Amino acid sequence: MAKKTIKQKSIKVPVKGQKIAIPKGLILEDGDTVIITIEDDGDDPRDTGEGMPYGEEIDTLLEKRLVSVGINDYRDNQISDLTGCVPDATNFSRKLNSDFGFSFDRDHFRFLTDDAATKANIISQLSWLVAETGPHDVGVFYYSGHGSQVPDQNPPNDDESDRLDEVIVPHDTNTRASNPISTVIRDDEIAAILANINPEAHFVVVFDSCNSGTGTRQVPLQPDDGRARVAEVSKHATNLKGLFANAANSGLRGAHAFSGPNHLLLAAAHSSQLSWEFGGQGAFTSSLIQNLRPGRTYKEVMDAVAPAVDRRVMRAKSVHQTPQLEGSPQNNPLFAIVI
Repeated sequence: MAKKTIKQKSIKVPVKGQKIAIPKGLILEDGDTVIITIEDDGDDPRDTGEGMPYGEEIDTLLEKRLVSVGINDYRDNQISDLTGCVPDATNFSRKLNSDFGFSFDRDHFRFLTDDAATKANIISQLSWLVAETGPHDVGVFYYSGHGSQVPDQNPPNDDESDRLDEVIVPHDTNTRASNPISTVIRDDEIAAILANINPEAHFVVVFDSCNSGTGTRQVPLQPDDGRARVAEVSKHATNLKGLFANAANSGLRGAHAFSGPNHLLLAAAHSSQLSWEFGGQGAFTSSLIQNLRPGRTYKEVMDAVAPAVDRRVMRAKSVHQTPQLEGSPQNNPLFAIVI
């Protein structure tokens, strides 16, 4: 990892070994090194004998981690395969590695594609990411694959029939199971994991939930004896376009909206829209990668991505696809450690 000294941002420690409070507002980007000046008490053997302070350069212990998931191939032949999701996950991962200092070593990176992207593995790796992303670290979860919406599995007491859970569809989703919904990953399952994010971590979720050009219906996840319910669900929800995106305005339970300090969602589209892929790439991920540049903020990037994607999809399909940015802090530099 390249090192860079943060000039004029030294931190003074009164006594060697004492814990330090890092000033708020300090921004660390790829490979930054912090200079810590220890004011020696005269007892350290490295001291000059005159009790003068000495400087030490130490690598920052703050880290960046990425879990990247892309699913083209689905085990269940009732679920249409896709073409652009594995390339999307690959290209997004390479971008973060080349331009933002994310490592590909096992301690910092997990890559799940096709048959490795099972429900158990996705949940396990997301849980790992949340657990390992400590104070001031950066954690990024990227998903490209099918999504769907299903009847709310934990409905509120108001008994609204159109309340839905949003789900992501892992490789081993089984539409023929006695309870197909148990084979997908529901929004509240993900929310339960994300609830454990360290409040001082910087955590980003990116969803490009793709649909094939001809497959614009949701993945069928209802039992065979509920054909009318399948139609009803399809009427209310096409495919997952962005988990948690504008949940309060989409008929979904607002409790699962993904927002809060250091929690950001970059979603391929509004939850009422389709997410498209062209030429073996997701329209959203392709534009996102083109616009990810060190030093830019999330808001600057999404302000460029949203109209570009919408124009491209409108030209090709005569429908809107409007990428969404939810949560805060939207004006922070991309994938930067902020302390």
